[in-house]
Parts: sequence; C-alpha cells; structure tokens
Amino acid sequence: MLYTLILPSSVKPFVRCKEGLSAYDLVVIGGGPGGYPGAIRAAQHGLRVAIVEAEHFGGECTNYGCIPTKALLMASIAVFEAKRWGGEAKLDPSVLAEKVESVVKRVRGGIEHVLESYGVEIVRGVARIEGKGRVAVESSDNRSILEYRALLLAPGSVSWSPPSLEPTGVRIVDNRGILRGYIRSPPRSLLVVGGGPVGVEFAQVFAALGTSVTVAEMMPRLLPGMDRDLGLYARRLLAKHGVKVKTNCRVESLEERSSGVRAKLCGGEEEYEAVLVAIGRRPRTRGLGLENIGVEVDEKGFIKTDEYLETTASNVYASGDATGHPMLAHKAIHQSLITADNIALGKKVKYDASLIPVVVYGAVELAQVGIVSAKDAREKGFNAGETRVRLGSVGYAVAAGAEDGFAKIVYDKKTGRLLGASIAAPHASDIIAAVAVAIAAGMSVEEASHVVYPHPAACEAFIEALMAAKGLPLHYIFPRS
Repeated sequence: MLYTLILPSSVKPFVRCKEGLSAYDLVVIGGGPGGYPGAIRAAQHGLRVAIVEAEHFGGECTNYGCIPTKALLMASIAVFEAKRWGGEAKLDPSVLAEKVESVVKRVRGGIEHVLESYGVEIVRGVARIEGKGRVAVESSDNRSILEYRALLLAPGSVSWSPPSLEPTGVRIVDNRGILRGYIRSPPRSLLVVGGGPVGVEFAQVFAALGTSVTVAEMMPRLLPGMDRDLGLYARRLLAKHGVKVKTNCRVESLEERSSGVRAKLCGGEEEYEAVLVAIGRRPRTRGLGLENIGVEVDEKGFIKTDEYLETTASNVYASGDATGHPMLAHKAIHQSLITADNIALGKKVKYDASLIPVVVYGAVELAQVGIVSAKDAREKGFNAGETRVRLGSVGYAVAAGAEDGFAKIVYDKKTGRLLGASIAAPHASDIIAAVAVAIAAGMSVEEASHVVYPHPAACEAFIEALMAAKGLPLHYIFPRS
C-alpha cells in the first residue's frame, strides 16, 4: 500500500534527549539494509541516533550478497552475450575479483558517509541488550553502554545447513566462502546444493568462469518458493549455459577429501572439486539478549512483530531478515524506514507484506509480485483470471535472445483489478517495480493498459499481457470464440 506521512497537530514527535546525556532517542543494532536506512530516516526526523555494527556496513547484502553477486552476474552476462553473437569473451578471475571488491568497498563507504553526514553516531562492536533502555557494546579494546528511548533490532541472518552438509570453509562453502575462496581460482567442477535464487545466480556466474556446474534441488523444480512458471524457466535458462540441473534430488552427505568432495546425492555418489551449500538462512538473534527486555521470538528464532513492526517490548522495533521471510534487502529497507517513521511520529504506518517483489538476476531476470496464480487468487476470494504471453512478439526480447521468456498477470475478472504478475524477461526487476506501483495504486487491467510504454523495451511484455487479458492483443493472434 502506498502511503503519505502526515503529522497531525495533535501528535507530538518523539521527544529528544537533552543535550549532554548519554542516552539516544534511537539505538539501531545492525548496519545492514534493515538498520542503516532507519537510522538515516530517524536522523532526518531530528532524533539523536546511534547505530551499532560489528562487521561492515551494508550487511550481508552489500558485502556478501546482492552487490557482489550482481557485479559478478554483469560480467557473466558479457560472456554469454559474446557467445550468442558468435564471439568469445573470457574473464580474468583475478581482475574480476578485484573489480567486485572495489564495487563493494565503494557502496559500503557510501553508506558510512551518508550516516555520518546526517549525524548518526557509529559505534563499532558486538551489541547485547542488558535491560530495558540499555545496550552494551563490546569491541576488541572497549566496552560501552548506550542508553536508548527506542530500539531498532536489525541483526540480520546467517547461512544455515543441516549437520551433514555443514560448510568446512575449504572445499565445502556457503555464499561468503565461495566469494572468498573461488572467484580468483574457479574450481573445475562445482556442486550447488539448493536451487533457490542464490543457487541459480551462482550457477550462472561459475558457468561463465568455465566451471562445470551441477545444481541439486530436492524439490520437483527450481525456485520452489516462487511461481511455478518461473521455476520451470530457470531450468531452461541454466541449460542454455551448460548447467546440469538435478531436481527431486536430495543431497544426503558431503565428505571433504584432499582432491575434492564426495557427495551422496540422488541415490548415488559423485565427486566435485568444490560444493556451494545454498539451502537457507536463520536469524542472527541468538545471544542478543532479547529475553532481557521481553522480546519474543518464534520457534525458528525470528522476532515477532505487530503490523507496525513493534515487538512484544514497548518502543522496541525490528526489521529485516530477523523478522522472517522473505529475506530480501528491499523488504528490509522498506521495513526499516517504516520503523523510523513510527518511532519518530507515532505509530502511523503499517507494514504490508503482500507487495514485496522477488527477483532472480541473470542473463534473463525472473521476477514476481503480488498473487502469481489464479488458483491462489481464487482461494483468497477473487474471481480470478490469468493471462500469459510469450515474448516472441516483443521486439526487444527477440533482440536480447529472450523470446522464450514470458509475462503473466493475474487479475480479478469482475473488477478488472490487477493482482499480481510473474515475468521472465530482460530487465524484469525494473518491470516488476512498475507492476508493483500499479497494484499498490489499485489500478485495473484497463487503466494500466493505457499507460504509454517505450518502444522498443522489455517492459512491453507487461502491456502485451494486459492487452491480451482484455482480449485485444496487439502482436499475438488469439483464436476467436
């Protein structure tokens, strides 16, 4: 839901601490996308803010996830594109690693610069809540106490795997380990355990680096948490790049040896030079001291919040991965900004999880938002319709070699209201943002179809689906009834 913050005259902003006191209006634990945006927004509201970070600002996203992987994928796409046009491109792993590290440092430095520019006090160290209004921060050479009137918990998450698949940090690695150990020296063969977004993206990166890549997914298809059609397309996409995909394939155990890793999977045994375990993540809430102030967590350790993102402790809010799925940086940023507004202005903004886009990046991007199947929409009480078009008649998609992609929309046949979309196309991450705006604004298929879209552009996939839903396709021939 789109919102505008209006501060009524009867609502007083959060009271600032008097000058000279050690207390802060807001203390933020965690400098990732769930933390730093809230610190900046609170400072913009005039609050005195401190942010605690034990590692690097930007969190998992900037340092080990979103930013380095997208930089790697951009390089990978150059390799795939050269091949598609009859040429050849080869990446120098050492140069690639240096450039990726440079990108990460630049983005991370930008975050710190903005925080400092808004007067947010940066505190380095590991935070632990000692009691109501008190956070202890320990570093290698110092221990300090921060007093707070409001607290934002954004501790993030860490990779998770069952005991039989635990990374060793040498040949069996998680997302951090593969960046540290195998970008400069790609393995000859790589097993990716897990066919979710992380697995699908890293598979493309290492295929471009010349590695023989196999993805093993225990579910019947890739991207099991996303729209079925996107999961099926992901398999075709990886196949184009020479990646082997094994679905309905459980990896039972991994045994590290001097020459590689012996993997028991799919009822047999195979050996790989390296293994990336990309199964899932768990919240980083252990040892934070949540119990000292009555912050409740669920059975998996995720922090419980209400619709305003306030926890079970008064004036204590939470955002990001630690609040549960989906574990996405843009969700964390959105939540972080909401918490800051609610802390500064009073509880005015509710969090709506229904319009969080999900994107898998690569040579062709896979994206979805809202309700992505007519069946799910009908279960929610809508008189649902679903229209799907291939991109063979979208000029930009043909030029980009993505004519086998698709755009699918779900809508209410009675009201025409747009409910959701799934898109496999170049720049789908940008297209899905426009779809999210249309859904949030309550637009109908008819209204959205009258927006002028540039030509040639990948976003024409969306308007083709809209026009097809109206029974008036422009570049497709639908049989007449």
